[in-house]
Amino acid sequence: MLIDLLIGLSVGALVLGAAIAALLVAREAASTVAEMSLLQEQAPHALRMLGLQIRPAGSIELQASRGTAGSFQVAAAAPLPGAGTAVVQGKDGVMGAGDSLRVVRTSSNAPGQQEDCLGQEIAPGERMEASFDVDAKGALRCRGASQPQPLVTGVSGFRLRYRVRQGEQARDLRASEVEAGQLWPEVVAVEVCLDLRGEERSSTHEARYIDCNAQQVTNGGRLHLVTRKLFQLRTRQEN
Repeated sequence: MLIDLLIGLSVGALVLGAAIAALLVAREAASTVAEMSLLQEQAPHALRMLGLQIRPAGSIELQASRGTAGSFQVAAAAPLPGAGTAVVQGKDGVMGAGDSLRVVRTSSNAPGQQEDCLGQEIAPGERMEASFDVDAKGALRCRGASQPQPLVTGVSGFRLRYRVRQGEQARDLRASEVEAGQLWPEVVAVEVCLDLRGEERSSTHEARYIDCNAQQVTNGGRLHLVTRKLFQLRTRQEN
């Protein structure tokens, strides 16, 4: 009788242990899926907000001229200078910090072009600036017409490269290289690399990955999602 009871208890303990282990595995799998889904939502959102400001950098608002069919004039409110002027500028991050970016354009009546990076409406023809950087807490921020606000959090890396065209030659440079050559007016595109990091640590996530610096590094037990996108400046045609 006692032996039967001990056998029953042992079997029950084994079954309970297996159930708990399965529950923990399922919980971790669900957490991993949820985190990756969040990263996959944040990355396109951040890139979309960056693209809305980068692509039209240097643009000006045109208004139809009165009394002359098919003719246009520059909007009255202080237009931006045209070709040969820096409408995109940036700085390389130091000591592991993310890069920073500033773009300038004028507000437009075109869909989505009347709002700054924080969704605040700017009157058509008015000068509009947007600055992007990563704060000490790992949030990608944008400063528009008001104080900077976070676009996404969990940013492990934010790197920018600038495509410079001189004649038939195109080069992808860091901000310091563009600044050294005073080549900001020649920038025709901006490549953005965004490295987003999950919050939860797990030994099962331990791995190495290629970061925005093109280096193989450890992920510290956290999920990472690295995305890159090239944004062409519409006002700087690349042939």
